[in-house]
Amino acid sequence: MISGLLLLLATGCAPEPLGTVVDLRIGDRVGEVDPRFLSVAVDLGQVVGSRFWNPDADAEETEVPVAPYDLSRPGLKAFAAALAPGVLRVGGTESDRLFYADGDAPDPLPDGYDAVLELARWDDLADFATEAGLDLMFTWNDGPGPRLPDGSWDPAPARRLAARAAGRGDPLHAWELGNEPNGFRLQLGFGHPPEAYAADVPVAVAVRDELTPGVPLVGASVAFWPEAGEIVPYLEPTLAAMGGGLDAITWHYYPQQGRRCPVATRAATPELLQEPEALDEAAVWAAEVERLRDLHLPEAEVWLGESGNAQCGGEPGVSDTWASTAWWVDQLGLLARRGHRLAVRQNLSGSDYGLLDDDTLALRPDAWASLIWKRVMGSVVVDVQSADPELRAYAHCHPEGGLSLALINLADVPLAVEGYGFTWNLASDELQGDVVRLNDRVLTAGEDGRLPDLAGQEQRFVDLPPRGIAFHRIVDDRCPEEP
Repeated sequence: MISGLLLLLATGCAPEPLGTVVDLRIGDRVGEVDPRFLSVAVDLGQVVGSRFWNPDADAEETEVPVAPYDLSRPGLKAFAAALAPGVLRVGGTESDRLFYADGDAPDPLPDGYDAVLELARWDDLADFATEAGLDLMFTWNDGPGPRLPDGSWDPAPARRLAARAAGRGDPLHAWELGNEPNGFRLQLGFGHPPEAYAADVPVAVAVRDELTPGVPLVGASVAFWPEAGEIVPYLEPTLAAMGGGLDAITWHYYPQQGRRCPVATRAATPELLQEPEALDEAAVWAAEVERLRDLHLPEAEVWLGESGNAQCGGEPGVSDTWASTAWWVDQLGLLARRGHRLAVRQNLSGSDYGLLDDDTLALRPDAWASLIWKRVMGSVVVDVQSADPELRAYAHCHPEGGLSLALINLADVPLAVEGYGFTWNLASDELQGDVVRLNDRVLTAGEDGRLPDLAGQEQRFVDLPPRGIAFHRIVDDRCPEEP
């Protein structure tokens, strides 16, 4: 049973559970995440209207020109605001190809650039974030463009952008230096070895200190591939060479690859991320990043700076369906329990891994789960152990008191947990379904993005159907005290 958590109904007989009751053991507090822990990204390729993933995942051309991202859509704003407090990370591969222009950009662009971020567009981003109650995490260009004759990083473009943000008083959460420098040679045709990245860091620190003091500088946003991790070691020699300067270490992880990827270490399928062993892999690479942090930058935080269901825009019929949601909830719980302060989801809308369908702004299953997480799972993380490995369980203190659980049933049979409180039971009729029910009620949003009532349901047993997910608040149980 959940130790110390059971409260019998005062009157009448409670219904019996529909599945096998699984015992949970609640332990001590294990840490605390940022209140903005569950955060979201928008890709700079979308923002400036350069290139983004082809909607046709089977087309020969994997990336295509796109129109500039429409930040004015009411449904987009409404959903982003529902994720507050949070961080809007603005990054991606295009980060290291952008020319920052205040007014007309040179034509043609200098070598190393292929698109322009106008400072007025920065204003649009910052205004969107402010209205939604989000803070900005922006990835500075560390690619081949902003380079001085000796090859060192030219801070002038970043200084120009930072001065704009400081002058406007924009809501800054962090500056990030570069996007996946361990992939620069493949993505940009630009070799940037660890010692070169390390040399760029103190220059970036000086820009931050001059114009936006107190705003964290983070990096190196190294990509970890499923099963392979870092194909070529980059993070450890980078941290060893820099000797400090970063306030948080960011890393990127996707547990599988979509069909747009030219090379895959683990092709995406709907069944893969329903297995405990596959879900546990995130802990393997998280532990490696934590080990390197402890060794080289023990004062730095660890953030998952970018993650989605599958690399390269996601996998149609998988990343945009219920098949993704067990992974998403599980990875949030797993990383919070490990002490990661922030976890950024790629992407707010766009391609198959977006939380929203970019054409209709319909909420996908992961979006509904994200909204419930925000409402139920607080910042204080508590240890919990499940007696059944196919019932994944995570515990946090509820923001308004009591204890909250996130429960994932990976079994093919119903399971249940006993504990009187309020339940948000999420389910879909099929693994690759895109319709989600909350406590047996189909969830839909209004055309203006207006969200339905997302209240929990009072009950004694949390019944989880096969592949079901539930959040549960036990109101009358106190959160464990600090040790």
